[in-house]
Amino acid sequence: MLNDRMGIHSRANSTVNRNGEARPSSASRSSPLQPTNPPSSGNTEKGKLGGIFTGMSSSKNTPLNDKTAFSVTPIPTANTVSNPSQGGIKGSDILKFSEDNFDVELYVRGMLQHLPNEEAIQQLYHSLADAKDLAATDLQCNVYRNYNDFVVISKEISKLESDMLYLRELLTDLKDVQDNLRPVSDPENDTELVQMADDSLASPEQKRAAMAEALAKQRVREEELIESREAQMKLLYTNIDGLQKILPESKQRYLVRDGSKTHYWEVSTTTFKQKDMVHLYLFNDTLVQVSWKKSIITGKARMFAEIAWGLSEIGFIDMKDSPDVSNAFKIVRHPDASIYRTETLEEKRAILASIKRITDDILVQRRKEKDQVKNAAISKANTMTALLPNSNMDQYKNISDQLPVKDNLSATDYRWLLELPDELDVLVAHRDFDNSVANLEKARKILSGVDIKTPRVQMLRASVENRIEILAKLVTSDLASPVSTKSQVQENIDRLLRLGLGDQARDIFLTARTKTIRHRTRHLKFDGDVAAYMCDLAEVTFRLIRNTCDWYGGSFRDTTMASGFMKWVTLEIVYFTDILRRQVFNSRQSFSVIADCLSSALDQCQQLRDVGLDLGFLIDQIVFGDIEKAIENHSKSLEELVIQAIECDTYESLEPRIDFFEERGLVFDAEIPRMSESAYQLFTILTDFASDVGALMSMTLYNKIVASLSALFEVYVIYTSAALQKDFSNKQICVVLSNITFVVEQMLPKVKIQLEEQFERVIPELDEDCIRHKASLEKVKTVFVESSCSNLIKNDYNFSKVDYSNTAAILETTLPTEPILKLSVGLNKLLMNMDATLDCVLLVGRVIQLLFDKMVNTSAGWETEKGPRKFGFGGVQSLLLDIHFMLRVAETYITEDANKNANSVCEMALRAYFVQNKDLSVPLKTGEWYDKRVDEAVRKFGKNLALLTTGNTMSLNAKAKQSSS
Repeated sequence: MLNDRMGIHSRANSTVNRNGEARPSSASRSSPLQPTNPPSSGNTEKGKLGGIFTGMSSSKNTPLNDKTAFSVTPIPTANTVSNPSQGGIKGSDILKFSEDNFDVELYVRGMLQHLPNEEAIQQLYHSLADAKDLAATDLQCNVYRNYNDFVVISKEISKLESDMLYLRELLTDLKDVQDNLRPVSDPENDTELVQMADDSLASPEQKRAAMAEALAKQRVREEELIESREAQMKLLYTNIDGLQKILPESKQRYLVRDGSKTHYWEVSTTTFKQKDMVHLYLFNDTLVQVSWKKSIITGKARMFAEIAWGLSEIGFIDMKDSPDVSNAFKIVRHPDASIYRTETLEEKRAILASIKRITDDILVQRRKEKDQVKNAAISKANTMTALLPNSNMDQYKNISDQLPVKDNLSATDYRWLLELPDELDVLVAHRDFDNSVANLEKARKILSGVDIKTPRVQMLRASVENRIEILAKLVTSDLASPVSTKSQVQENIDRLLRLGLGDQARDIFLTARTKTIRHRTRHLKFDGDVAAYMCDLAEVTFRLIRNTCDWYGGSFRDTTMASGFMKWVTLEIVYFTDILRRQVFNSRQSFSVIADCLSSALDQCQQLRDVGLDLGFLIDQIVFGDIEKAIENHSKSLEELVIQAIECDTYESLEPRIDFFEERGLVFDAEIPRMSESAYQLFTILTDFASDVGALMSMTLYNKIVASLSALFEVYVIYTSAALQKDFSNKQICVVLSNITFVVEQMLPKVKIQLEEQFERVIPELDEDCIRHKASLEKVKTVFVESSCSNLIKNDYNFSKVDYSNTAAILETTLPTEPILKLSVGLNKLLMNMDATLDCVLLVGRVIQLLFDKMVNTSAGWETEKGPRKFGFGGVQSLLLDIHFMLRVAETYITEDANKNANSVCEMALRAYFVQNKDLSVPLKTGEWYDKRVDEAVRKFGKNLALLTTGNTMSLNAKAKQSSS
């Protein structure tokens, strides 16, 4: 059992390296068990790695021997003893655990021979366990202590490759510069032309013919080559999607190497895992990566151009084969890099050779172009010199001698400026931006004092501007960080201002603040409550704008920068208002929600007043049109409700609902009439409109609110007046008249007074509405009179159909005819149906006047198909009695015109009687007889004609009681 335990612990403390060799165990690397005097034969070079790779050297480098003396630090446990017989562990035994040929069973067997009892065995076991724990703890501490250094070294190693590639690119540029300085001979000579020129036997004519033929053949070959290249390029543009976009057509471009037959695999630069298969097409100036992709429409795979590199912008590195990747090469365009591998080594060599040949041709072509430019300049200078006369030449030389050829840059400044780029690179690498900016300011100051632009001054200025651009990119990157504090932002802005990049600093800062506002607002939770969401949105937006104002004012003190900031604030408020419009107005929210949202926005906008920005008017201007449109839409919906209420109204007379108006805080000075349901619904609609729009009541909305109220009254009056055209009874007609009269004479003036109190001004628009609607009311009264008269003629008394042709003598007890009695009862009912608030005397008087007028002017009352209407002795006296009875019972309502028309009826009837009857021996009754018969009729039928006979405008309650009795 003990052997098994010892074996387990010893195996747990031993490890194996990548090559299968045993590494020192954790126990041998732990500080409590390390020898204090390491042997001199150990590898001292590996000891220099000290703190990072502590204890990682192999035991082979420091061979151990039982005879070697060690000073071993004892294990700090209670069970540790110095004698093996007592169960302790010697330092040499600890170091044996890391040997390659360590045998656990042999070691345990040897130890047990020196242990006298079970207690010593237990001590040995506990000592080994404690050694294991301490070694593990110490190893863990070493790992934690060295982890940061390990991370730093790993990052430096990863950057080393990119820096080496960048260095290679610089060396390549240096080589190009050196090559351009060397003279290059032009090797272009045609072999056939040389042979013909060297032929001494050929005549001049033969030489010229041969040269012409050779030149013609050469032109043909060139034309064929150009046509072939153009056809090749057209085919590529057709077969490869996206090639036209990343590689526009050019007559100078042609295909050098077709990559469709060679497969390359893109390899990850970090894990060296193989990714997608691609094709590489090599042109004379560009390298294009092409891959296969399936079309979404057809589902077929097509070639798609992904990346295009200019050959002058990239570098190629032939990578050595490794266990991770083989047949690979790297394409570098600082700071990016891509790795590709081929199936065979020959394919890799072929494409690298093609690329090298093309790049060499590019360099040669560049040298030719530079030489041509230089030769052209020299030729032009020689030509100008030859054309100048001698006197001008001397003058030119004198002027050229007087021109300064040196700048006033001191040697110290020049040396400092030359070393400045390297110093700036170090400062930037350590992110010491303040010293970098200070050095650049100093460099600019030195260069600004140099008046002559010599080549070295131009070179130094270009170098300084380049470093300014690099530093500005880093500073702007920090400035755009959303987690920067106020002090960090102001420091970065100050650096950019010192570099002369104020506009760029402002734009970067404001763009970053815009992104921050968008980020914060996107995190707001919308749970369906629009008012709560807009309140949170306004709070976040305007608080961040306010903070931005503080930061901006502390960073940009130049007043010329204020206009750009105001433009930014305006755009942010416009963006917020657009969200407000979408959330509130586009979703047709209620006016209470609109008022809450606008109130929240304007309240939060007040924060900007503290920094001198009062931009609440901007929100009002933007949403003004939406509010007007919302009021207009709401008004139209209410108009539809008014029309619906009128169409559904049966015009049944209802008792006055005084409590209905009192509950809504409205008290009328005059008595409330009996009306139908539509009038009460109109008042409810007006109340709802006032409560909805009341929260938005302002002078800017004065016209829209007044116009909406005016439209509601207009709709009610027009549609209610049109209802009189229907076949209504006199009772319904009276209700219609009561509705319109109450709305025009009481409700509209009351609304006008309330609006004047709200707006604190006179509202002439509603005054005009009152005048216009009163005119409409008069028209309604006219329609009421005509309708009532028509109903009375139709139902009670039709003069043309009453028989007054009786020729017999009239009895002394004769009473008015039944039609005239029915007419009187009808007029009395009309008065009962009319509300006391109406001008009953005037209206009924106009009805009676119209009745007599129709009796006089209606031809049907006096002419029949057989001729003039017949009036007999008894009939004409009955007509006179009827007229006298009507004038007596309706005396209160008889107007002067009505009395004239009544007399005209009597005169016309008597004239017809006298014309038609020759025997006039019996005289007609006198006026005294008519008065007696009328008095008798009144006494007999007076109870049913109380309102008509008394002419008293009774209250509605009294009329109701009389109607029920």
